[in-house]
Amino acid sequence: MKKLLTFLIISTYCIAISLTSSVYAEEPTFVSITNASSDDQILENGDGVALDINISQVRDSDTTVTLDFNDSIASPSLDFKLRYKTNYSDISIALDNTADVIIPAGKAKITVFLYSILDCEDENNESIAIKIATVSNNLEISEDILSPIIIEDNNYDANYYYVAMNGDDSNDGTCLNPVKTLETALYRFRNNDKTTLIIRDGTYNEINNKHVLKNGSEETPIIIRAEYPGNVFLVGNRSELERDGSDDKGLVIQEASHVSIQNIHFKNFGTGIEINNASNIDIDNCTFENNGHSGLSIVNSSNIKVTNSAFIGLIPNENSVDSNGLLCNDLCAIQDYGVAIWGSDQVSVSDSYFYGRHHQALSFKEGDTNGLAERNVFVGALYTAIFLGQNYENNAPRSTNLIARYNIVLDEDNFPVKSPIRVDNVENATVEYNYFEGFDYSNNLSAIFILKRVEGLINVNHNILSYGVNEGNVGAFEIDNDNGCPNIDTTINISQNTIYKVHHSLTTYNNECAERANMSNNIVYKLLDDPDGLSNDNPGFVEDPIKLNLSFDTRPVDFDSLYEQLTQPFIID
Repeated sequence: MKKLLTFLIISTYCIAISLTSSVYAEEPTFVSITNASSDDQILENGDGVALDINISQVRDSDTTVTLDFNDSIASPSLDFKLRYKTNYSDISIALDNTADVIIPAGKAKITVFLYSILDCEDENNESIAIKIATVSNNLEISEDILSPIIIEDNNYDANYYYVAMNGDDSNDGTCLNPVKTLETALYRFRNNDKTTLIIRDGTYNEINNKHVLKNGSEETPIIIRAEYPGNVFLVGNRSELERDGSDDKGLVIQEASHVSIQNIHFKNFGTGIEINNASNIDIDNCTFENNGHSGLSIVNSSNIKVTNSAFIGLIPNENSVDSNGLLCNDLCAIQDYGVAIWGSDQVSVSDSYFYGRHHQALSFKEGDTNGLAERNVFVGALYTAIFLGQNYENNAPRSTNLIARYNIVLDEDNFPVKSPIRVDNVENATVEYNYFEGFDYSNNLSAIFILKRVEGLINVNHNILSYGVNEGNVGAFEIDNDNGCPNIDTTINISQNTIYKVHHSLTTYNNECAERANMSNNIVYKLLDDPDGLSNDNPGFVEDPIKLNLSFDTRPVDFDSLYEQLTQPFIID
């Protein structure tokens, strides 16, 4: 059988790009199940365990894996539930105690979560035994045995405080007697000795500038979380006819430390969460959708970690108005920023998903230090996916030591990305190991756009830039010369990048700033124009199907499967 491997090679790693359909080896393909969570496999207090269901070779059709729970002491639907990781949809457990899990075509793994169901009075330890009963596509079942998962007694911790849609504000906030409103819950939580606030399923509409003013510690952080991911929505006052919405915020974490917000969906606020003068704050597995100014705003804070979250900004309603009362045009965006950061130290945003029409999806705006954007996926943006050092007017303080690495930026028909990464008012910045595909260059913004206010050392290395949508006279890299060139003492290294099917590599035409770039060891394929002489073989754009064609819905990405696509060779006819 004829096999072909096509690679774009970058220094120490490569990305394989498929031409047609996959071909599978003749040896048997196995399916297995493994625990992707902690080693102790214990569920307590509504916790969940992540289970990976793996197949040894990807298939070109969906694979159905039937799980069997019949050997469990715990009762399905009474003691535990099963959900997909990517969209939190429930997986039905049938009367015969089996559940069908679907591994989509082209994927080698699907992750599901197994959750214990609330039972405030059950004090018995119970175990969940899981095995694979059957599998489609003629796959064989691995002999690997998954150890039983224990549900510890659900005699709920005295440190927990509960709010529920069917609660009553005269209640004491215990597992059996939750309060009704988040306002009451936060007020009492602030003034009692509880450390975890549990929000039960539902849509909470009375939210407006609810403050979290409670300090935890490294050993015992303050936790505010949904009981189960995907089912708690905090909704603000922005109407469909407002682009910006009001100034209301969902949660305000102010002058607090060691706080963790988990598994909550924030929608239609001015800002979903504002972190202000706070430290050691974690935002994990949250969703921010159509909040007028920003999903998450971080101001004058330190040691902030944002992980596994989704930021969704869609096209405004046709008749919506902006903050000046004017009708929106094609430059309007709901949720201007996914994440906006001012004057903060050690902020990291990782393993998160940005979708839609943000002006800047992730922006380190001014005076930020030691910031990191890592392993995120961006699908569309009105202008920029990542901005390192955005603000410069009115003597805005310069940022220092900002890094963007291992990010993936993709085009989307309704949200074309004009400039994936911009680097401006910053001293020392690194842009490395990022993958960019399909950009609308019609705005004369190159893929990686470096402006005059950069200082120190700017490294742009080991990136892949591919598929310019527009054939205008713009390129992969540009050092802007509209307002003068960067300081002569600034070092800009652009090396070991792969450039594929864009107009040109470095913009040099009428640009005296281009000489500031130290271009070296870049690999260039199929440029439309080649003014830099970096490519000996330059056929221009040709029509061929070499493209990853990655696509996602509006939920957090299955990062493991994605990076398997980007780092493993594809075997094709």
